[in-house]
Amino acid sequence: QVKFLNMDKLSLRNVSTALDFNNGRIVVKPFNFDVQGIKITARGSHGLDKSIDYNVTMDVPAKYLGGEVNKLLAKLDPDETEKMTVVIPVTLKGTMIQPQININTQTAVKALTQKLIEKQKQDLEAKGINILEDLIGGDNKPKDATTTTGKTTKEETTDIVKDILGGIFGKKKTKKDSTGN
Repeated sequence: QVKFLNMDKLSLRNVSTALDFNNGRIVVKPFNFDVQGIKITARGSHGLDKSIDYNVTMDVPAKYLGGEVNKLLAKLDPDETEKMTVVIPVTLKGTMIQPQININTQTAVKALTQKLIEKQKQDLEAKGINILEDLIGGDNKPKDATTTTGKTTKEETTDIVKDILGGIFGKKKTKKDSTGN
């Protein structure tokens, strides 16, 4: 039972798909539909003997998974949380009278966890790069990542290297005023 999906509201009246007949089975080519904002893709077959064998993937908003997932999502920006989805694989086997439904939420949670880890890793790498650029640029303390200066880090580094090399070789660097003197 999937708590976030109300199957009473499921209607496939306006869904069309392609069918093939193969060895007494009706093979349904992949088709897409939407239930309550959840994108669903289904494919598989059923037999004249009432057997069924379908694979369904549901692209579910991550916030619907609840519990531990919501704790992980709380670490993200609210806009990112709204956009993040997780693919939940579902298999339908057995017969039309006694269907066996297997919902693999464990795979979905594992995939979401990997997405969250990758996102946080990228965020930390970006912050680290900004801090290193600020430190290499000559400052003793890191600047806020959103602050910009007139010179680029490359220009500042070049100026520092010129000053050091000028000092080593005995040249004194003179600065010109705004009139060129």
